[in-house]
Amino acid sequence: MNRNFIKGFLIAVLCCFTISAEAMDICFRCEKIDTKPTRNDFPKVPPRIPKVNIEGSTLCFETNHPEYIINIVQDDVVVFTAPVYANRDQYELPQYVTGSCILKLICGNYCFWAEIEL
Repeated sequence: MNRNFIKGFLIAVLCCFTISAEAMDICFRCEKIDTKPTRNDFPKVPPRIPKVNIEGSTLCFETNHPEYIINIVQDDVVVFTAPVYANRDQYELPQYVTGSCILKLICGNYCFWAEIEL
């Protein structure tokens, strides 16, 4: 009976580690940064929302993504900014940023943002 209890306990512990190690998808909202009308303001294809997940402090991007500028905002202050080039699939966020923050990915005239916990 003790062997079954120990096996069950070990399986439960391993399952907890497996679940917590999985990456979480980030659900972005989109807003247009530059709203000035242009001379040829034809309807355009809507912007493509980035597919990014976060695993610890590592952002994992889908392949073939455009270049982004990352901004991390805490208390309405940008505490970190950096480019993410199109050939990078992963990006390690700085360790000094912790707690609730807003992650912004800027691409052209669009800003994709989400609230995250680091």
